Amino acid sequence: MKDGALAAGYLMLAARALGYGTVFCTDSIPEKLTKKIFDIPDHFTRICITPVGVPESWPESPLKKSLDELVVYEMFK
Repeated sequence: MKDGALAAGYLMLAARALGYGTVFCTDSIPEKLTKKIFDIPDHFTRICITPVGVPESWPESPLKKSLDELVVYEMFK
């Protein structure tokens, strides 16, 4: 189960590097429907759906946080 999500994550990173957009869908489309449409045998379990396409535009990148905002030294504040 975890390997499928990890594989999808790498697929999404590779797609973005090539200029494609993706999304990680789990429960938004019923598993029963995707099994029927893609003719997936019952002994398989769908982990996610990852559509890939060319977006109309990319959102603005958020400002990067400073290292002090991300690193915790010995305890949380």
